[in-house]
Amino acid sequence: MSKSTLVDNIAAHADITKKQAALAFDALVTSLQGELAANHKAELPGIGNIKATPRPAKDGRNPRTGEKIRIPAGFRIGFSAAKALKDSLPAPQALAKAGAKKAK
Repeated sequence: MSKSTLVDNIAAHADITKKQAALAFDALVTSLQGELAANHKAELPGIGNIKATPRPAKDGRNPRTGEKIRIPAGFRIGFSAAKALKDSLPAPQALAKAGAKKAK
């Protein structure tokens, strides 16, 4: 889903203008970035949890040249979906049946 599609959906569901929806979306992203920077985690009720886990520096290799390189320390971003979000998805059997119908 692109940002413009998401903004269109927010505007339609919230009965606000696309400009207001874009501002709300940008505010959400900025808030999440700030929360992750400060606490290394952010909880989105009904959606899930986002967690930034420190990753140490390590040695690696350039796959093209084989040259040894140093990969700097950083953060790994992880997401775990909330039960409500998982429960809103169709059952795996329904997905398999839908895929089989499309293949025919």
